[in-house]
Amino acid sequence: MKNEHLLEGLIKAENRLNITSWLQRGIDGKGVKCGVLGFDEGSHHNGEWQIQYNTGIELIVYDVMGEMSFEEALGRAHEDDVDVIVCAIRKSSWNAELEALSRRLYEKGVIMINSSHNEGREIDAFPALSAYWFAVGEYVERLNSKSGDSGYGDKLDFLMYSNMPNMNRRGDYISISHTSGCLGLSGKIACLLKAYLGRGFGPEGFRKYFQHYCDRLGREGRSCETGWGLLMLPKEPEAVSVKFEKIPRRRLWFWKRAR
Repeated sequence: MKNEHLLEGLIKAENRLNITSWLQRGIDGKGVKCGVLGFDEGSHHNGEWQIQYNTGIELIVYDVMGEMSFEEALGRAHEDDVDVIVCAIRKSSWNAELEALSRRLYEKGVIMINSSHNEGREIDAFPALSAYWFAVGEYVERLNSKSGDSGYGDKLDFLMYSNMPNMNRRGDYISISHTSGCLGLSGKIACLLKAYLGRGFGPEGFRKYFQHYCDRLGREGRSCETGWGLLMLPKEPEAVSVKFEKIPRRRLWFWKRAR
């Protein structure tokens, strides 16, 4: 395989996020279905390989860049009984039907995550703008070392690693920032949490989980080498039973470095 050095970055990221330790404990996502709204199956833009790397997560790809509409994809995802949905596509237009479908999935307990796609600029597209979707951003150190990740606006829910590898159809690793580091790792985390806590763990539980760790990171701080500014899955899975406190929305995302 070409660019095997990219895999080292993914392994380091999963170690820092404690994903590796969860997998070693047998929490591997088996029995969890993850829907991918993106390109046709096997496209590196979908982040499929990264989500499935070392896991038993079942993926169902909905090709919304082909003949399938967003409405049809969300309807099928409901019928397929998926647990998590990740979307690497941005839409400038949204309608009442898409919002209603998103709400139905949300109320069913489906965790839906969309890449903001904006590289540090204010979020301006769907489904990230929908109240029923989580908006994940990427670190954009190349734009501005002081404030490159602070311009997403209030809709941003959290940040995640960028430029993680995905595999293309030739078997080579390709680094795609908005789909790989953002969707691959955050979608993987959502699936592992579903696998461990059960299908009753839905969007609100996921939100509180992130709130807790964002607040902790804001108070304690982290270095880049130890996962500073990133979700830290507990080394002991039982720690997810922590009682969450109410945290202002401005602290739902990783604002530490922008200060």
